[in-house]
Amino acid sequence: MKNTSTLGPSPPTHNIIIDSGSTGHYFSHDAPLNNPVPTTTPLAVKAANQEYMYSTHTANLPIDTLPKEATKVHTFPSLGTTSLLSLGQLCDSG
Repeated sequence: MKNTSTLGPSPPTHNIIIDSGSTGHYFSHDAPLNNPVPTTTPLAVKAANQEYMYSTHTANLPIDTLPKEATKVHTFPSLGTTSLLSLGQLCDSG
């Protein structure tokens, strides 16, 4: 008989990294966000591996107590299950 039990909770399906070097909130396409709208002018961002990724939507973080500009998000399908939360964007917006 094979034991298939695990110890502890399942790993998260989505990871958010607080990034002091990110110029904006860059989230994966499947992140739980409010008001997603397809973008007509994709944002091009150069990743650490020197390749460019392009945004497909803008949206907002689901945090109603923050100013609107602090919650603006660009989504990138190429981010997989990881998102970057910009510390600078949060601080700049109050």
